[in-house]
Amino acid sequence: MSSSRFVQAGLMIALFVSAGCGSEADEEAPEVGRRTVEIVFTDVTEESGLGRFQHETGAFGEKWFPETMGAGGGFLDYDSDGILDVLLVSGGFFSPGEQVSPPALQLYKGVGDGTFSEVTQESGLAGLKAYAFGVSVADYDNDTDADIFVTALYENFLLRNDGGVFSEVSAEAGLGGYREWSAAGVFMDANLDGWLDLYVGNYVDWTPEK
Repeated sequence: MSSSRFVQAGLMIALFVSAGCGSEADEEAPEVGRRTVEIVFTDVTEESGLGRFQHETGAFGEKWFPETMGAGGGFLDYDSDGILDVLLVSGGFFSPGEQVSPPALQLYKGVGDGTFSEVTQESGLAGLKAYAFGVSVADYDNDTDADIFVTALYENFLLRNDGGVFSEVSAEAGLGGYREWSAAGVFMDANLDGWLDLYVGNYVDWTPEK
């Protein structure tokens, strides 16, 4: 064997030995600075005042597609008092009859001690009826109030907030007349002009006949 090949073989053997030693050393090295943190969640729905909310699916035996879908919700500070409030989304009834569909949205004001009180009626949201799925919150008109966009089956709604009271302004904002099943909406300033734009994502083309 030439001297150069002998040197190459020796280097390869040394490399394998050092790699093996390094691996063993790594396995035996003590763990430094690693801690195990236990995260525990506690159900406080009833104590917080949110236990009365119940999502209405409208199921009446026909097993229609929208009945299987969940709805959304979110936190917002609707009255600008620095305390987060909770907005929950409900569905409605499909079958004809005397059932009265619940409001599409139910708003719970944060008291500040971890509890909430319902203010759906006082905030002007009790009259909104729709089979709703999601909400997006943003100050679309730049007046410092948190406004709401609701995605629903066949009709979406833009709710303008004026000092803690909401009014439905979809038509005047150019958002009326759409007959889609919308799942979600996102506010963004797409063209960087200082005014929020709205992107709406639709789901499937569904009717009871299909």
